[in-house]
Amino acid sequence: WAKDVKIGASLINARSETAATKPAFRSAFKRRRCLIPADGFYEWKKTGEKTKQPYLIGLKKGEPFAFAGLWEIWKSPEGNLLESCTILTTDANSLLRDLHDRMPVILKHSDHDAWLDPEIPSEELSGPILRNKCGRLPSRPWSTTLGMRSRSAWCRLGDSKVPEGTLPTTSRQPVVATFTPRAV
Repeated sequence: WAKDVKIGASLINARSETAATKPAFRSAFKRRRCLIPADGFYEWKKTGEKTKQPYLIGLKKGEPFAFAGLWEIWKSPEGNLLESCTILTTDANSLLRDLHDRMPVILKHSDHDAWLDPEIPSEELSGPILRNKCGRLPSRPWSTTLGMRSRSAWCRLGDSKVPEGTLPTTSRQPVVATFTPRAV
C-alpha cells in the first residue's frame, strides 16, 4: 500500500467510500478483492481518561462471516515480497455508533461471488454491497487484557495464577486465519 513498510502498517483499514479512487487502493479495488473470514472483531470504548473497555462484536449466533477486503503484493527495493491486505470500513450502524464511528464492511453471503468477480466493474461495487451493515451485531464486554503488549491473555489461558474474572468466561477460542492471496 505504500513505498515504506512503516507507513503501510497504518493502512490496515480503507474507507469503502473512497477506496476505488484512492491511489493506494485503486488497483487492488479493481483486481484484487478478497474475503477476510472472521467470527468477531473488537472495538474499544473509552471508559475513563486513560482506560478503554474492549467489546467483542459478532453475529448473534457466533457464526463466521466475511469482511470485504483488498490484497496487494509489494516488492521492496531489496527484492523482498510483502503480502498484505486491508479491510474496508463504512459508517457504523446504530448498534455500534456508541463504540466507534466506523465499522468493517461485512458482506452478505449472497454478495461474496460478486465481490470476488474481477469482471464486475468497481463502480458497481461501490454502492449497496459496501454499505451493508449485516443486520444485528451484538457486542459484549471482553477482557481488558486484550491487546496488552506483554504476555497476552491468550498466552495465559492455562495459567492457574490468572485472577478469576480477568479472562473471557467463554469456551470460544480466538480464530486465527492466514491470508493467502490468489490471482483473480
